[in-house]
Amino acid sequence: QVVCDDVKRIVHRRYSEFLTLHALLKDPFAIPPKRVLTTTFIPSAWIDNTLIDERKLGLSRYLNDLLTVAEYKTNPVLLNFLTNTGPASALTFNLEDAVPSTLSRKTAMDLIQEQTGDVKTATTMIAASYYPDWVSDSYPPESLDFSKFDIIFFAFATPSSSYGLAFDSGSQAVLKRLATAAHNSGYGTKVSLSIGS
Repeated sequence: QVVCDDVKRIVHRRYSEFLTLHALLKDPFAIPPKRVLTTTFIPSAWIDNTLIDERKLGLSRYLNDLLTVAEYKTNPVLLNFLTNTGPASALTFNLEDAVPSTLSRKTAMDLIQEQTGDVKTATTMIAASYYPDWVSDSYPPESLDFSKFDIIFFAFATPSSSYGLAFDSGSQAVLKRLATAAHNSGYGTKVSLSIGS
């Protein structure tokens, strides 16, 4: 939902369309991550409605931020995004949106296999997740269900000017807690450090 010139408008767009808009506008505003705790390499959505609602709120905030700057408010790309519905992507069924977060990974994979047919046995599916340091207060590492993940990518460390790694304040402690919790879970979940800027 956005407000432009005191008119409220509901915009039905897929997350990928927001990413395209952001790339085309090259704006300075932040888009919330698609998944705070889960990004998987198999089609499933092991997140709950609270996280989806938070993402929707973040995307709404992103659009409203754009509309506060005259340069973007009158940009044809943004105006087209707000007024044209484009393809019927919002109306198509996506299996990724249908798998409940309450299922174990094995149950979800079995359900997906049942719905989609043959799954190649030569490949091993893995479930991976990003865990950004800023979610540690809301989602402590010790409370994560490690049975759902093969790999958790801790986000982020950044390259420093001296060819080392720089961490945000307190994030090294969160990384240690995450690695310890994963190890203690007994599920064999690996923790990898994501490096980016």
